[in-house]
Amino acid sequence: MANAYQQVTQDIASGEIGYWDLPSDTSLRHDIQKWSPAIHVDHIVVLGIGGSSLGARAITEALASEHTLPAPVGRSPSIWFLDNSDPTRLAQLLQTLDLTRALFVVVSKSGNTLETLTQWETVRQRLEAANLPLAAHALGITDPENGYLRKVCTQHAIPTFEVPPNVGGRFSVLSAVGLLPAHLCGVDIADLQRGAQSMRLQCEHPQLEQNPAALLAALHVHHHLDFHRCIHVYMPYSDSLRATSSWFVQLWAESLGKIATENGQKIHRGPTPVASVGSTDQHSLLQLLMEGPEDKLVTFVQCNRPQKQLTIAPNQGPLQGLVGMDHHQVLLAQLQGTREALARSNRPSVTLEIEQLDAQHLGALLFLHMATTSYAAQFYGVHAYNQPGVELGKTLSFETLRQASTHPRPPRASRRKCQIHLDF
Repeated sequence: MANAYQQVTQDIASGEIGYWDLPSDTSLRHDIQKWSPAIHVDHIVVLGIGGSSLGARAITEALASEHTLPAPVGRSPSIWFLDNSDPTRLAQLLQTLDLTRALFVVVSKSGNTLETLTQWETVRQRLEAANLPLAAHALGITDPENGYLRKVCTQHAIPTFEVPPNVGGRFSVLSAVGLLPAHLCGVDIADLQRGAQSMRLQCEHPQLEQNPAALLAALHVHHHLDFHRCIHVYMPYSDSLRATSSWFVQLWAESLGKIATENGQKIHRGPTPVASVGSTDQHSLLQLLMEGPEDKLVTFVQCNRPQKQLTIAPNQGPLQGLVGMDHHQVLLAQLQGTREALARSNRPSVTLEIEQLDAQHLGALLFLHMATTSYAAQFYGVHAYNQPGVELGKTLSFETLRQASTHPRPPRASRRKCQIHLDF
């Protein structure tokens, strides 16, 4: 812990851990809050992939339903995250949305992300064909100086926010990447920052027992390296945190899955994160967790107070004894039952307990996971902020497309269809 704390502190001071200071960036928050769309917005479409999408999605899915757009619109806008190259969803969306009331938020840290740029070019052509000004219907979030997206935004006077160069995509949830879409959906981003700032102070404590991020990291690494529990299941008992599970998977996998330690020793190491949600996945994963290989550590997230109250109506049969209780009590009972069942089978779990799911608590939870990743990387001895495996795939994808554009493949020979006859 002493070595990990020293290295994390040094990396914060040097600026390598750029996300650490985002909770206290009031100038960013003010810039976001004072910016407003030039049009009446009914639809927000986020074009981004990986860290350019998952963080904003985690915030808006958790909180946006409780808010309205900070403009005299009268209701919340719909928000869409197009985080895949599959053309089906983009084509359907462009056919159904009223483009005159749509704002496209284009997010790429490098400004050269293949998936995002191909989507943007299609959107740009549609907007221009409809004689809609790009500057009113698009917003860029990208590198301060470099990349194709920065060039396009400058050329067309598209409003642009920066991704700090020392903040990686999967750590960018508290930058404009996450805060701006959240603000457009009415989330109190000041509360998000306040919650993250409160957690940040706790994660700067040098003692393991007083540092929640270091303690959580130590538990996970200990169970992995000493008890061979290499699969880390993240299971919040809240539908609103489904996207947070997916965000956690990228954060944990890309940061900790590395071929070598920082000093070059080959290890091919990293935990395998699994996204789930309770109580839904009690009916899919729990059998495996209870009786399958003892290679899993489960992290539960428990919200003590629900966003909405709903009382169970009078009924007969097995529900008769539950009359007057709240649905949230049922959910927490299922969490408790799952946790106790695992314990009785000597299957370990960790529970993160928050009072309620609001902007302040979510900000604290998101920062906790990022700080936990930084400490876990130190315990594993790996570099948390690069992704050479991902970069190689990107390079090869571009090469494949370039070759296809200059040397088209001949058409494949026709094949006979496989016919299956089912006789009843």
